[in-house]
Amino acid sequence: MAEPEIKRILKETLAYIEYHRLGPGDRLPSERDLAERMTVGRNTIREALTVLETVRLVERRPNAGFYLRDPAREGSIDAMVLLSDFGIPLSEKQAKDVVEMRRILEVHAIRLACERHSPADIKRLHAILDETEAKIAAGRSIAEQDALFHLGIVEATHNDVFCRMANSFTLMSRVRRTLYFADPARGPRSQAHHRQIVAAIEKGDPMVGVKLMEKHLDGVETFWLDTLGTGRR
Repeated sequence: MAEPEIKRILKETLAYIEYHRLGPGDRLPSERDLAERMTVGRNTIREALTVLETVRLVERRPNAGFYLRDPAREGSIDAMVLLSDFGIPLSEKQAKDVVEMRRILEVHAIRLACERHSPADIKRLHAILDETEAKIAAGRSIAEQDALFHLGIVEATHNDVFCRMANSFTLMSRVRRTLYFADPARGPRSQAHHRQIVAAIEKGDPMVGVKLMEKHLDGVETFWLDTLGTGRR
């Protein structure tokens, strides 16, 4: 089945869950009912439900159908990525939790990057800085380069599982990153911070690297907390 069709079914199923305010433990309509509602075959519905099962949004109970899981306790990060891809915004609490978790991950990443980086890691980070500079000079958004930069730091930890986690967080924050860098003034400020961070990694100075990363993230966190209307607590 074509991917756009599966995405349509997934989006409509998630919209159905939200519209009917279904919660953990609630049963989804049968495959037959969903197929009739969405005018597709049952195989297509089954394929879409398998996606939701894979990201732990639903569970399949033998001879009973599909039931919603508790996303806070049982859901995966990939489930949040899926919701983001379909334009379903995070709740206020989810957004605050993502901001908090990003700080935890990135502060530890810079510490490990300072200790474990290779010459190839430094070369890659400098290449990203050069690409960023060109985008700024052209008056364009650096959202893509910002994502690559932060992923580059995680790659310098040489921890493959860490990289997988960072990839999910990056995918989940694509829309927010685009919004953040819609203000052209933020690009040069971010670039200046990035150059300082790379210098700290090159010197292998985790103390300085951590301080710089924390300062860098402060501005982003303030922006998102203000956007949510919560402020720092």
